[in-house]
Amino acid sequence: MKLHIKIGLTLFVAGFTGILSLLTMPFASDAIPPELLAGYSEISLRLLSTINPLILLTVATVLGTILYPKVSRLRAPALELILRSGADSWQKIIAQQAKSGLMGGIIAGAAVIVLEALFKPHLPLEFTQLPAQHQPNIAVRLLYGGITEEVMLRFGLMTLLAWALAKLSRTVNPVSMWIAILLAAIMFAAAHLPIVFVKVPEVTGLLIFYILLGNSVAGIIYGWLYWKRGLEAAIIAHMVTHLVILGVSAMS
Repeated sequence: MKLHIKIGLTLFVAGFTGILSLLTMPFASDAIPPELLAGYSEISLRLLSTINPLILLTVATVLGTILYPKVSRLRAPALELILRSGADSWQKIIAQQAKSGLMGGIIAGAAVIVLEALFKPHLPLEFTQLPAQHQPNIAVRLLYGGITEEVMLRFGLMTLLAWALAKLSRTVNPVSMWIAILLAAIMFAAAHLPIVFVKVPEVTGLLIFYILLGNSVAGIIYGWLYWKRGLEAAIIAHMVTHLVILGVSAMS
């Protein structure tokens, strides 16, 4: 089996563990119209809620597996070494990835915390007081956020964008990579808007700006790490970001 296919399958399995972690979340029945709940058990509804992320994960891993070998600057170096027969230097690469991921995660977490502190006093009360039960637990944050979202957004979406932009410009250059990083981050941030429109009666322009900025700033850092250090560094950084936010929240 070719190396890039092994990498794609490994990342799919890792991403699937994140999808399974969603089953540990309390079921948010208030987010679904009552008529749609009739006739379904809670476990059935929980399983149904995993279909959409499973489809997204599948599409992302297929696209990433096909395209990332064609974008020379995007790699998963530690995973490549682990899956390559006879490779014995992956521990050093993992240590380098962990160092980059730790620094990136701390910076991203600090940025998110600062933005929240600056914007929170000016945001609608309904948004700042969203029910705590809708917040992801630590398993979801680390496994789904840290692994699944990075496989979807960096390995899948950012790789697709970088490949498409390289085709247009006929080369992989820093400008096309930065555009891919920014687009992937902004598209992820925009995906948070529908739930805001459902939960908040009056959505202000400032709230939309905060959602887009707050959810894209970390993604820009993860995208840079994927480009400059490797996918593993982006995954570690995403996990560390959640740990930083949880740590600060616990102390406040």
